[in-house]
Amino acid sequence: SSGINAEYGAAYGTFMDNSERGEDVCFSLVRLQDQYDNYLNTLNSFNIETESIKSFLDRVADAYLEVERKLLCDRECAGEISQGFYSCCRKHAYELLTTEEMKKKYNKLLKSLLNLLSDSDKSPRKLINVVDKFLEFTDPEAFCGDETDVYREKNQECAAAGI
Repeated sequence: SSGINAEYGAAYGTFMDNSERGEDVCFSLVRLQDQYDNYLNTLNSFNIETESIKSFLDRVADAYLEVERKLLCDRECAGEISQGFYSCCRKHAYELLTTEEMKKKYNKLLKSLLNLLSDSDKSPRKLINVVDKFLEFTDPEAFCGDETDVYREKNQECAAAGI
C-alpha cells in the first residue's frame, strides 16, 4: 500500500540524511562504514587471471552479507531497524522473491550478465549457490539467529494477522 511505501521512504530518507550528516546512529551508514568499505574493496578486487568468477561472487556475497548482518542484526539497533525497514508486507515480498522459481530466474540473469561481461569460458554453469547466499538476509529471523529476536516477534505478528 502507499502508506507502507511512504513509511519505508521516510525511514530510508532519515537513514540517508543521518549518513550524510555523519551521525553514528542506528539509522546511518556511518555505523556500517568498515563493513561497507570492505564490500566496496571486494567489488574492486576481481582479477580474472587469478580467480574464478564463482570464487569472486562468493567473496562479494560474503562481504555484502556482513554489511547486512551489521545493519539488521546488531542488538543495539535491530529493533529500530526492523521498525523502519521490516514489515509483514516486506516479509511477504521477500518470500515471493526467494521462491525456487525466482532463484532460477536470478541464476539465469546472472549467467547472462556474466556472459556479456566476459568472453572467458570461466563463467560457472550453475550459480544458484551464490544466488542463495546473496538472498540469506531476506529471512532476517534465520539470518540473525540468536543475535536478536525482533524479527521472530515480527514474523509471529504477521502469522497472527494471517500474513
